[in-house]
Amino acid sequence: MAFVMGRINKKQNQRTALGLTQEELAIILKVPISRIAMYETGKRDLPAQAGLSLTYMSIHLLEKQKQEFVHPGLKEENSKIIEFLEDELRKNERSQHKYRKMIEDIREKYEKGIANLYLSEYFAAKETNDDRPSDKHADYLHLIAKQKISENGPAAQKKAMLQLETLKWQHSHLKGELKKYLVISP
Repeated sequence: MAFVMGRINKKQNQRTALGLTQEELAIILKVPISRIAMYETGKRDLPAQAGLSLTYMSIHLLEKQKQEFVHPGLKEENSKIIEFLEDELRKNERSQHKYRKMIEDIREKYEKGIANLYLSEYFAAKETNDDRPSDKHADYLHLIAKQKISENGPAAQKKAMLQLETLKWQHSHLKGELKKYLVISP
């Protein structure tokens, strides 16, 4: 006699759906383990009372699975997950702020580098030394300009922007995960 119910369509699946080993089910039903093994392979039926008990346990499980039940231990675990996700969101927001500031600084330094380069070209083109800094100072200004441009150019800006975009994606993903747990936790 097979007990076919809802999602539980095989004898072994019925036991495993209850989260039990053969030994545990045998103890609960008060039958030998060998009887459970023979029952699951279709060689023998369970005694009537054991079969009835297994049916009631399975029905109870199916009814509980239909409910929106959150075990008290799961509530605590969900609270921990929510706390973790909220903390990660705060860290992410701080990192986004840091990268926005970094992008501003990089752009500003790049623009200053361009301005310094134009200024060094201006000084180099001047013919009179009256309002022109020494060659040493003009060369230094030119070197600093090239360094600012090199360190803060389009590649550095793109790298920082990509890092910011990654943080934005991560933030969105974390918010989605948090919403799932906020729906579960009452």
